[in-house]
Amino acid sequence: MPKVSIIIPCKTKDYYAKRCIKACKKYCPDAELLVITDKICSGHPAGKRNYAMRIAKGHIFAFIDSDAYPSEDWMRNALYWLKVFPAVCGPGVLPPDAPFREKVADQVHKWMFCPYRVIPQSARTVRWHPTFNLIVWKESASQFEDYLTGEDDKFCSNIEEGIFYHPDILVYHNRRGIFKPLWSQFGVWARHKGHFQRLAFVAWLTTLWVYAVNFVIGFFKRRLS
Repeated sequence: MPKVSIIIPCKTKDYYAKRCIKACKKYCPDAELLVITDKICSGHPAGKRNYAMRIAKGHIFAFIDSDAYPSEDWMRNALYWLKVFPAVCGPGVLPPDAPFREKVADQVHKWMFCPYRVIPQSARTVRWHPTFNLIVWKESASQFEDYLTGEDDKFCSNIEEGIFYHPDILVYHNRRGIFKPLWSQFGVWARHKGHFQRLAFVAWLTTLWVYAVNFVIGFFKRRLS
């Protein structure tokens, strides 16, 4: 069986991080557990994940957020599908004991884009999934851009074969509170996704222009050098 490195970026080992660590040790006893706090690597979660990948001993990187924790069959189901796919993912559902304000925020997430992130849906191949629940073979993993959030866009786009989503690769994931914390989270998401899409659009537009110009040159030129 391939060795798995579970990567948990966090500022400190707070209540949520300790809960995540406890569940990972219980349900994934054979995995290498890398908890990267500010004392080990300061900065954004992206930098912490990059640091963890550099020192990890596993053949598989399992990314999970510190305010999430795995279901009992999380890793077993992930390893089953990793026999076929370079990367797998699954939903992050709200823990049953979450407070009311998080239940309200959870409903907002369900109404927003890509609801498969927070609602178990049918198995499929997806192009993007957040790193609160993403498991990748080492050879398919690139580096994360050092963003505050949204750093997973480019990381996922580099997995050319796509990411296999299955509802049974499940974790429980707390939400931020409503209003200001939620607005801040979605605001940062939107800015970084907009930035990523702008760069992709500019690259597509310039590539199309270069192709069109050279097509015209090739069409009218009698002999190519």
